Amino acid sequence: MTSSPVEPDWLGALDIIVINAVVVAATGEPHALIRPAELESAAARPLNAWQYEDEQDILLKDRAVIVPRR
Repeated sequence: MTSSPVEPDWLGALDIIVINAVVVAATGEPHALIRPAELESAAARPLNAWQYEDEQDILLKDRAVIVPRR
């Protein structure tokens, strides 16, 4: 019997914004979000790959974020 992979806890766009704001604040630079819609799209790619592309390998999820789709 094979078990189904456990779904990861996904970072949403707001999570990414908060993490980035903390990191940027440590540098003393102002934080700005230039393209929120693109961030939302990028944050959703690993989840979409998990749910709709039957991709359960977490390493390939990273690729879904890093490599832009054309």
